[in-house]
Amino acid sequence: MRFFILMFWISVINLTLTACGTPNPIPNVAQGSTNSPPANAIPVAPTAPPITATTSNPTPNPLVTLPKLDYLDSLDISQGTLRVVTTEDYDRTIMLDNQLVYKDEDAMLLSLNGKFNIDGKNVILFSGNSGGSGTPHSTYRFITFEGSNYVISEEFDAYLEHEQLPPPQQQGNKIMLQLGRNEGYRIMAIYENGQVTVQGQRLPQTGTAEIEDCENLYSLYTDACIGQSFSDCGIDNSGMYIVRAYNHVQMSGDPRLNFNAFDELCDFSCSKQAQSPLPYAVFSEAVCRSP
Repeated sequence: MRFFILMFWISVINLTLTACGTPNPIPNVAQGSTNSPPANAIPVAPTAPPITATTSNPTPNPLVTLPKLDYLDSLDISQGTLRVVTTEDYDRTIMLDNQLVYKDEDAMLLSLNGKFNIDGKNVILFSGNSGGSGTPHSTYRFITFEGSNYVISEEFDAYLEHEQLPPPQQQGNKIMLQLGRNEGYRIMAIYENGQVTVQGQRLPQTGTAEIEDCENLYSLYTDACIGQSFSDCGIDNSGMYIVRAYNHVQMSGDPRLNFNAFDELCDFSCSKQAQSPLPYAVFSEAVCRSP
């Protein structure tokens, strides 16, 4: 019986194969055929490319942090020696050996701040300051030397004291210099091909302000509003250093800082002739945070 059943199924399989014949080939879609494959066609997975061993290449033009800026009166470059020289008329100049490169008739201070190398060119950062309480921060320019020629960029302002500027960074032929914060923006200068672009990134509108600003304000609060006689109490009655420091933080325009709350706390402490400041946590919650 089993022999007859086996022969029956073999006959059925042979008849099925004969009726089906040779199937039509599936069109090669990858070669641009517009014919759709039969509805009952089984999709064929593409052959994966062979796996080859690779080595990780370094990121092109990595970001490099450079040495911190300095105050220099002279600087050696491939074209000679740059020097800051004061003339008989008290003009501040930059000389390349005996050649005049730059003259500033208004600057009380002029200094060379840093040297960079881009594609074999010497790029020099220098700063000037006219002095006085109205101009606490310096203006900056780049000089690009190429052979016997040089180009001086437009000037741009910094919003930090020179010593507070972070170290510059270089990426390929670009130099980035963080300049501080002003009117609600974080300011950065980008040098490229002899030109300078100044960009601003808006500060966050809510949350906690940067701890450095909050600690500076708390220090001003304890210095100007605590332990003072009534006539000497408050920011306006303090010395120029305190006034400038307060104005500097205010100039940053950080919307998370509440200067009205600061003034109210200071006035209250002055009216009570308080001898002890509020705890920092209380001060910070009132002055340094915006919901």
